[in-house]
Amino acid sequence: MRKLNRLFKLKIQYQKTINQEELKIVRVARSIYFQEYLEQNEQDLLQPLDAFKQLKLKSQEEVAEIKRIIEKLRDEHEFIIQDDKGIEKQFKKDFADIDVVTLGELVKLYKRRPKLLKQKTQTSEQTSSSSNPFHVKHEDVDRLFLEAMTELDSEVHMPEICDQEPGSGSWRHGR
Repeated sequence: MRKLNRLFKLKIQYQKTINQEELKIVRVARSIYFQEYLEQNEQDLLQPLDAFKQLKLKSQEEVAEIKRIIEKLRDEHEFIIQDDKGIEKQFKKDFADIDVVTLGELVKLYKRRPKLLKQKTQTSEQTSSSSNPFHVKHEDVDRLFLEAMTELDSEVHMPEICDQEPGSGSWRHGR
């Protein structure tokens, strides 16, 4: 009976050792599965992050390009303003010999004149215009001139000194 009891205890110790090793194997398998799960989640999270990083870089490049274009347009605008001021000064110098009231009326009419857009003939801008959403297409110069003349013919630009009826058609015949 003692021998049987010792064999039973030995059997229990072996089963205990076997169960402990099986438990270790299950824990290792579970940690490997969990590690693979975490790696897969990390890849799933990094993939959109990389796409967003690339989109951010592309957007930053586009913003930098637009800033360069805006700076260029500002420079052109300042040049046009300076040119317009020079023309206005020359206009006043050309009519300096007439009386002040008439000069005031001429200057007022000169300032209310319709402005024409200056057309650029740079082919490099025309090729880049398809990718630039802020590109302004230049229209036909003759059509712009006719629109400006039509605007000039409106009653707003008619001299205040003139009567409505005689002045209504006289400046239109000049075209």
